Amino acid sequence: MPHTHWLRKNGTIATARRSALSGKTPAELVLMAETRKLLQLLLHSEQESVSPELRTAIEAILRARLRRTAPFMPLNEEQRIAWLDEVTHITCRTDLDDSFTAGSTYRVVCQDSPTSHIIDRQTMHGVAEEDQITGNELVIHIADDHARIHTFCHTSLPDEDGIHARHPLASLIAHFTIPPAPDITQIYPATFAKLKTQLAAL
Repeated sequence: MPHTHWLRKNGTIATARRSALSGKTPAELVLMAETRKLLQLLLHSEQESVSPELRTAIEAILRARLRRTAPFMPLNEEQRIAWLDEVTHITCRTDLDDSFTAGSTYRVVCQDSPTSHIIDRQTMHGVAEEDQITGNELVIHIADDHARIHTFCHTSLPDEDGIHARHPLASLIAHFTIPPAPDITQIYPATFAKLKTQLAAL
């Protein structure tokens, strides 16, 4: 069967039909969560055929990024939320209303969303004041058993068409298994063991 995705001589990806991956290099695509997830899905797709050269290139760039972003110590569930953009699916562990069923696996989509909110605080002189906090936050979208979109985030975001319900991140932790984020001891086990031995000998 002809490959639907292959690697050109110039290092860019060629596709049999129009695709967000076409004309880009794996190194470009790995930078953004959305396109990085497309690369991960491509590797495990049963409908797409990937050339050996392209598969090798994608696996290598994903491993390299994992090494660069790996935490230095094991993370708790709340901390591991920041690594959800590295996975494509998440498993429900306890039922959430009539939307999600324990034991079922759901596709997860993460995005950075601009956020702005007001917090009350006291200055070092005891004066109350309001501060406006602006920036980006990770927003997690999951489609439920009825194909309705649920959003999990830290702050209240503006209304958006197509969102069935919004939940705090605490609800995500309570009802879903947050996948592990491999730390450096798992990615470099031999190197870590060697350094640990050297440190013990000091």
